[in-house]
Amino acid sequence: MNSVSAQTQRVWTMAGGGPGRTGAFGLRVRFGLKPIHRLATAGAVQAAPVFDPTGRVFVADMSGTVQGFERNGKLLWRREVEGSVSATPVVDPVFRRVFVGTHRGWLYCLSCLDG
Repeated sequence: MNSVSAQTQRVWTMAGGGPGRTGAFGLRVRFGLKPIHRLATAGAVQAAPVFDPTGRVFVADMSGTVQGFERNGKLLWRREVEGSVSATPVVDPVFRRVFVGTHRGWLYCLSCLDG
């Protein structure tokens, strides 16, 4: 058993949920005919979007653009990075930052608040 607390193990900030793909959202979801929000990206998206504890969503795409959106889909910020991104970014909820690795070999640390 590792030293990570049980509370920390229950937090999962990736769209797909935990390792068992069980999700982190405990309520039933009704799927409608139209999506509630659509987020415009600069390029094709291969990485899963990630969320912080406040519900902001962060999306990185193959054009090398990273964007932060409010819960309602409003664009907060947009940053260009050197290289395309196909791996899911990682959110650090304590220090409010998002980490993104690129195909050019760069690792970026961006503020969740303003990129």
